[in-house]
Amino acid sequence: MKHCFPRIQVLFILLVAGTYSLWAMGEPEPRPEPEIREVTMFTNGTSLVTVESEVTGSGILEVPVQQEELLDILKTLVVRDLDGGRILSAGFPASEPLQRSLSRLALDLSGNPGMEEMLRRAAGEEVTVHTRTGKVRGEILSVEAASSGSSVGNRPGGDSPLRTVVNLNGSRGLRRVDISSINRLEFHSAAIENDLETAARQLRTSSDNSGKTLRIAHEGEGSRRIQLTYLRPAPRWKSSYRLVVDNHESSGGEATLEGWSIVDNTGSRDWNNIQLNLSTANPVSFVMDLYSARYIDRPELSLPGNAAAEPPNERAMKQEMFASAPAMSESAIMDSRSAADRFSGSSVEPGAMATDRGSLGTLVEYEITRPVSVLSGSSAMVPILSETLAVDSYLSYTGGQNQSVYRAVEFELPQNLQLVSGPLALYDGDGFAGEALLPYTSGGESQSVEYALEQGLVVSEERSSGDGIIRTIIISDGYLRSELLQTRTTDYHISAETEIGTPLVIRHPVNSGWTLQSGTVISGPEEDEQNLEPSTRDEAQTRSFRLEPAQLNNSSLSTLRIREEQLISRRYELNSARQDLFLQLLSSSALSSEQRSVLNRLLEFRSTIDSLNDEARLLRNRRQRIYDEQQRISRNMENLDRESEIYRRYLEDLNDQEDNLVQIRRDLDRIDREIQQKRNQLENFISNIQL
Repeated sequence: MKHCFPRIQVLFILLVAGTYSLWAMGEPEPRPEPEIREVTMFTNGTSLVTVESEVTGSGILEVPVQQEELLDILKTLVVRDLDGGRILSAGFPASEPLQRSLSRLALDLSGNPGMEEMLRRAAGEEVTVHTRTGKVRGEILSVEAASSGSSVGNRPGGDSPLRTVVNLNGSRGLRRVDISSINRLEFHSAAIENDLETAARQLRTSSDNSGKTLRIAHEGEGSRRIQLTYLRPAPRWKSSYRLVVDNHESSGGEATLEGWSIVDNTGSRDWNNIQLNLSTANPVSFVMDLYSARYIDRPELSLPGNAAAEPPNERAMKQEMFASAPAMSESAIMDSRSAADRFSGSSVEPGAMATDRGSLGTLVEYEITRPVSVLSGSSAMVPILSETLAVDSYLSYTGGQNQSVYRAVEFELPQNLQLVSGPLALYDGDGFAGEALLPYTSGGESQSVEYALEQGLVVSEERSSGDGIIRTIIISDGYLRSELLQTRTTDYHISAETEIGTPLVIRHPVNSGWTLQSGTVISGPEEDEQNLEPSTRDEAQTRSFRLEPAQLNNSSLSTLRIREEQLISRRYELNSARQDLFLQLLSSSALSSEQRSVLNRLLEFRSTIDSLNDEARLLRNRRQRIYDEQQRISRNMENLDRESEIYRRYLEDLNDQEDNLVQIRRDLDRIDREIQQKRNQLENFISNIQL
């Protein structure tokens, strides 16, 4: 079946290094360096760069890039001819491992060889050796260690110092030259001379990390635009804000919110009137070295023939080596139109400093609507917003955390504006007022920030808890279930040293399980009480109470009293409950007469069982004391005469003790039977209770 594919205008993967087709286009025409048109900065350590250049006809476009950019370029480069031309290939300097390329020269220079090793590798080559006494021409035969007094063919011997010599075969026979005396060495082979220049160039290039050059081969007619888009390493951008409040002494008013982004141009080229986009997106990105040449070590196999049978593992290895690679599926071929749609520009509304291009969760993207210019190696602050907002100034106190009162301001963002987190500097009519850290804020959301300590107001806390009231009691299925209503009160005592002109907002923490019952402001010489409802916009863990200046200035000390309650459910197993529980419950007014009678009966059972257990415990303690006394008497009797008076007295004591042990054993058996009988009666009684 014949397949037809659309002509692909976008180059994604076809990057060839040094191919003949690329260089056949000839030398590049002298043109201005390609200009950066657009930069989108992310928070993952990368930025997306768009570069454009004008070309005429067919040829090669040279684009200088930094060494550190090349790894990302080889992964992400997209090349487009915007005016109907065709992209042929993108070339870049090859990066073969240095030692491998040096080893392929006519004179192997891999491994950083010295003069001695280099002469050994050049065996058979014709050279001219210049020494302090003259020059010698000949072919290199060998390099050896010889004593100072030895001649050709003699073995070094004795204690003479060794020296390294090169043996040359010349027109006058075999000559020996001390390597340490060589000043200059000339090779008569043009191939080796060229390879020496090549090696020097490769060594020089391998240590040069300043930059590389992309060579984009293209063909077409007339003047056209070529666009390159790629990722490059870049610092993440930052944001900071300023809030200028007209009058912080009143609760209402207006303020101007200014936003700035801090960007760094760490590339090798200036940004000249570029389109700058700022995004909090964190796309997956990684570093992979596609630039360095990679060689795979392959096993060496013998030729087939009449040889011994090969081991089974070698046969399996062969099958794995020569297995066919999977073919590329049609789904791997990308339609050029989807790529063109992805990289197409979007319209920008004029006038605004930045346009919010949308959000997903906490994702924010700003498109700077005015051209941006930043020199290479420089940083800049770029304005992203300037908005007039309605603000509410107040004093803030958070309960349970500290004893400090802060000046604070609250504002609400427009629906079309979002803020990423960053520091906020606040200014009022008197100048600098303080700083705060602004969290991420979405459009339409209210945000409060505390920026300075308030010196003229002191708030202290006082907490008290009630004993708790039993609300309900249920006795059934062998269990007693009760509900205890626990109450607590928190008093916030507010002392104003000066007249307060702004409201005070007290944020009261709400613990899990507790329910707010009331908030009351107590003020004035008569301690007048006024109910106060919490804010309807509170978070789940706090309740905010707003006290107006009139309530604060009514007396030198005002109190916000907050009452809370918690309903605690408890369950007790009647068969193992203690007497003190029954005594506590009998004092509750929540008991019915039937429940009270049942608890009294249960208390009798428990009292009887506890008394029997106490009696059994005393008997066991007495038995243990007798055991200890018998051991003491037995140890003493070991050293006594069996006919002595004291020995006979010990025997009488032991007999009496044995009689006591027998009686204790009988009493314990009786008590155990009585305890078991009472427990059986208690279980039968409990099983019939349903109250």
